Amino acid sequence: MKRDILKKLLGPAIALAVVAVLFVLLSRDTGGRERQVNGLTLTLPEGYACTFTDTRYATWQYTGTDKKPGRIILDTGIKNENAGLYSTVEQVMAHADWMADRQLVVNPHGVRLVRGHAFYDGVREIRCYVESPGAVFLLCMKLDPRWYDDGDCEAAMDAAADSIQPPR
Repeated sequence: MKRDILKKLLGPAIALAVVAVLFVLLSRDTGGRERQVNGLTLTLPEGYACTFTDTRYATWQYTGTDKKPGRIILDTGIKNENAGLYSTVEQVMAHADWMADRQLVVNPHGVRLVRGHAFYDGVREIRCYVESPGAVFLLCMKLDPRWYDDGDCEAAMDAAADSIQPPR
């Protein structure tokens, strides 16, 4: 009797499991261009694919052939000169005097960030410190003219910064 009931339920249970697995596989972002960061949603520009991610860092590389932008790097644990996390963009503005042409901006979705340029390992870099409900996080990109085009880099970083928005 129990065996007959199990036989009748086994087929539908397997079918349901297959449908659930297909739903998960088909609904995920296969390009890895979207990420939740400290309560905000970041969407990378078209053509970017995630090449590395862990709980703190992520990198995205441009996979197209029509432009030459650099890698976009995310650091959710960026620290100030006292090894503490920044909690506001005002703190970044007040203490990041090593960053040239820094400016406080608000993106189209109302997210505040500090954008500017700095030198890291001898190479100029675009840096965007983004204020979030958790802590300030960093998006950056190297502007190395040996491999990347400055205009393409600036455009990609502008698109990434403008994409950041509160949860939908």
